Amino acid sequence: MQVIKNVKKVEVIEAEKLSGIVIAGNQVFLKFEREWQRLNTVGLSSMTVSSKIEDNCHIFTTSISAIMCEPLEPQGRNLVFRITAVDGSSYLVGIDEKPYPKVNTEANFPSSTREQSSYSLSVEYNDCVGLLEIVDRRG
Repeated sequence: MQVIKNVKKVEVIEAEKLSGIVIAGNQVFLKFEREWQRLNTVGLSSMTVSSKIEDNCHIFTTSISAIMCEPLEPQGRNLVFRITAVDGSSYLVGIDEKPYPKVNTEANFPSSTREQSSYSLSVEYNDCVGLLEIVDRRG
């Protein structure tokens, strides 16, 4: 299992706005600028990538976890995520076609005044390609 620590930025875009990307192996070229929505996260976020062989097919599972100051409302939209690590490398989680990442959000309103209210984001993406590193820094 590969673990990417210290995710400093999580951004989201609707999958349909990613048309025209080029995938080469485990890299992706976005080719032109796009408007990403930066999520207002608390502290650093995390991402893990695991893989398994199932029915002679390599299946990758990418998971993202973040604590946010405000809720993300998917509202039936197919979302794709751009993850930026503290070293500046960027990764694409999801592409402009199925399967799309599964997005779960949770509002946390604790009973104690010592605990902070927050919104949790968890994303899971299963595919046969694996994590795609963004190599052209456009987007």
